[in-house]
Amino acid sequence: QTQTINGSVAEMIAPEQPVITSNKFAVKVFSNPTTTSFSMMITGSEEEITIIVFDQVGRKVQTLTRVKANASVSIGSNYTAGAYTAIVTQGLNKAAVKLIKVSK
Repeated sequence: QTQTINGSVAEMIAPEQPVITSNKFAVKVFSNPTTTSFSMMITGSEEEITIIVFDQVGRKVQTLTRVKANASVSIGSNYTAGAYTAIVTQGLNKAAVKLIKVSK
């Protein structure tokens, strides 16, 4: 399944399923859905990563730049309940992850 976000086509993946677009690049999200925050683990080369999060109507909610690979990143603690899409980019590698935040 694909989705167009701000003119870019991204492949959607199921929660907590890794997306592998090269030999090393993979994205994994834990606690999805969550009532608090998401932990995102991105593995890949040493090249810096950019994460852009959009809400369900395509508005940019958060941008993280210069994210280090092979480390856990916590996002979404300030998000309201709803569906979000995180676009994770490292060099030529790109993955889209669906994030679900639910009410407590």
